[in-house]
Amino acid sequence: MFIHVACEIVLLSACLAASLVCWKRRDALAAIGFALIGIASALGALEYAGLAGLGEPHRFASRLSGKISLFLVALDALRVPGSWLLAALALAAFPFLPPFVSLAVNIVALAGIVWGGRRHALWSSLAGAVLFALAGLLIGTKGEWHGFARLDLYHLAIAAAVACWAAGSLRRGRT
Repeated sequence: MFIHVACEIVLLSACLAASLVCWKRRDALAAIGFALIGIASALGALEYAGLAGLGEPHRFASRLSGKISLFLVALDALRVPGSWLLAALALAAFPFLPPFVSLAVNIVALAGIVWGGRRHALWSSLAGAVLFALAGLLIGTKGEWHGFARLDLYHLAIAAAVACWAAGSLRRGRT
């Protein structure tokens, strides 16, 4: 369980850094998107550390961040007009989204993040998108892979993706 906690803390740290960078850049929706992933990760770290009663809050936060976090980051990356309204609609639709719709939205969001970062941070945007997609589509969260828990590899891949996006945001030159 220690390794689960450590990997969640790595993800939490990456999300906190990315959220702060985005907030400083006035990318509030992206900051909220990264914060949602970080909250799920913090709850996971506490649950894996043995605190009772955090299983359901951790699962809820994970489902919420899995369904809307990338969408929020993409809205800021693309500078979508009316993005706060779209974010509110996404939050309202969250409980009703079937998994295949969430997957489609996340794939489009990853493409949007890359497109939004193409001028200032193409490679870090692309690397983050590839890492995030590999985490969800190849690594997964169940079982083991070459002796490592897939859950831990998943969290580390997501942390690396978030770090790539934060690094790209730093290069954007917006204040």
